[in-house]
Amino acid sequence: PRRTGARDGLDNDQFLPGLEAVGRVEGVGQGLRDEFQPGQRVFVCCWAPWGSWEEANGVWSEYLLVRKENVLIVPQDISDSTAAMFLVIPVTAYVMMMEELDLQAGDWLIQNAAGSALGRWVIALAEELGIHTINLVRREEQVAQLKQECGTKHVLWCPSDGRQNEEIKREIQKITGPGPIQGALDAVGDGVFSSLMVEVLSRY
Repeated sequence: PRRTGARDGLDNDQFLPGLEAVGRVEGVGQGLRDEFQPGQRVFVCCWAPWGSWEEANGVWSEYLLVRKENVLIVPQDISDSTAAMFLVIPVTAYVMMMEELDLQAGDWLIQNAAGSALGRWVIALAEELGIHTINLVRREEQVAQLKQECGTKHVLWCPSDGRQNEEIKREIQKITGPGPIQGALDAVGDGVFSSLMVEVLSRY
């Protein structure tokens, strides 16, 4: 797609999207044959500051030429889907929770779109850091799915029409007790989720 002011700083009809991906090594430069072998599965990240692109301005391609600094070998026990979002989503979750909201162990965080890749990373990172999460999902079947797959207890179904907002607010108060909810992450912005989370935060 055409993108004005692409990352190479120029108008570009050949802009290639994607910041990170997983692929297999097809060939290796002569000076790197001790580090990489054809067939190895690798994580590729081509993020760079504006105007700093050398070989590529994105990664979603059948073939790609990249520097060795843009490549990490993927361990066998990590899935393609996990490795393909190794950098952007985890960093986003960390920055939102730890730098923007400055959450501490024992704090409560409420998020919507909890079944998304970002939402799952937030749950995992919160668990690691001792932060409690309340996780809102748009589809009812995601409740059991997220509890099973992520091991989190507090998953609530929040219909898009807002018909259960009052019930959800009461359930949230039961979960958190008298203590405050220190932060909220809104990945939807459709009004129903947003207003619910603002009301929950404004109780304190």
